[in-house]
Amino acid sequence: MVAIGARDNLKDAKAFVARHKVTTPTMVWSSTFDAWKYYGVPTQPAYVLVDASGNKVLDAAPGAIPYDDILEMIAKK
Repeated sequence: MVAIGARDNLKDAKAFVARHKVTTPTMVWSSTFDAWKYYGVPTQPAYVLVDASGNKVLDAAPGAIPYDDILEMIAKK
């Protein structure tokens, strides 16, 4: 599982991860929003579930989603 950050600056994103002791998902920084554009992410928060190759979107929606729900979605795909 990977999270893509872009709205804030990288320094603030690193501070957020450290402050909240975030270990999952892995945080990837996209200062150009290219990753958002690639997957069609319109807003934050949002989620995009992609296949292992990263080339096919399996599910996507704006809004936050509980971690357990994400795991359940993955199990069904």
